[in-house]
Amino acid sequence: MIIIGESIHIIARAVNDAIKARDAKVIQDLARLQGEAGADYIDLNVGFLRKDTEETMQWIVNTAQAATDLPLSLDTMNPVATEAGLKICKKRPLINSASGKTDSKEQMLPLAKKYDCDVVISVISDRGMPAEGDSKLDSIMDTVAYANDLGIPNDRIWADPIVLPVSTAGEG
Repeated sequence: MIIIGESIHIIARAVNDAIKARDAKVIQDLARLQGEAGADYIDLNVGFLRKDTEETMQWIVNTAQAATDLPLSLDTMNPVATEAGLKICKKRPLINSASGKTDSKEQMLPLAKKYDCDVVISVISDRGMPAEGDSKLDSIMDTVAYANDLGIPNDRIWADPIVLPVSTAGEG
């Protein structure tokens, strides 16, 4: 089992404030603690960065890498920010924000190929999120085929079926 530490998330007030203030200690402490707890990757979820995208991603990547030797998971739907981070990752990173949506496939998957990194592909497509298992499988398989056509081997592709809790997904 691979464990991705997901404590560095822009939705968390302390993380958001640290990013805005460029407070490295907060980010580094979280990265270190997740590594000590057994994480295999440190996820850097910066949302859909709209301002200072390249500089912000490079700052958080450098900040996390100063605190841990673990590989990073770059978690943003912004391809410009993703590439800025990929350029400076010391270890093979994980792109944690690709999907079957046309814009995502056309922007994120070529980055996975270019930087020879692993990529998480979610079931979300241009039609939204499939509710049924068979539809989810079809969505993932379509996106995997697209990735394969780009030259991304299956062992670099991670599938995210997005399993919702019963309380939010009806029958789950």
